[in-house]
Amino acid sequence: MRGILPQPAPRARRGRYRIGLRLWRVGALAPRGWGLRESAMPFRTDLHEVTGENVPLRA
Repeated sequence: MRGILPQPAPRARRGRYRIGLRLWRVGALAPRGWGLRESAMPFRTDLHEVTGENVPLRA
């Protein structure tokens, strides 16, 4: 994380780190709305085709 977290990284209360503005902006670039269901679907489809069984998605 060098270059993203300020050196030394600022600490919030109780010894936890705070996210700096630069890291916040990087996170904001991540696509939204791509959940577990969509990510797992290609693998579930392959597994269904191989086994012929239902492939439930459970957390």
